[in-house]
Amino acid sequence: MAEWCLPCLELEPILIQATAEFIPRVKVCKINVDENPKLVADYVPDNMFPCLVLLRHGELVDRRYGTDPKMEPAAFLKHWLGEHLAAD
Repeated sequence: MAEWCLPCLELEPILIQATAEFIPRVKVCKINVDENPKLVADYVPDNMFPCLVLLRHGELVDRRYGTDPKMEPAAFLKHWLGEHLAAD
């Protein structure tokens, strides 16, 4: 997340609401991209923001860009988390 990224700021309340039912089984983190260039280089190589990066046991399992109008972040997260947390 970057303070200068309006789509990032718009996505934040959607993420909070979409993941609330999965807490404490998931950890939602927002990363300041200006202060964490290594994480950006590792997980967002094309520098498209906002970017949802899903890690499971420290491994990248999925990534979605919040600027994609087809992504529907709340539905995507609920589906992904519900499916993968059920397997644990």
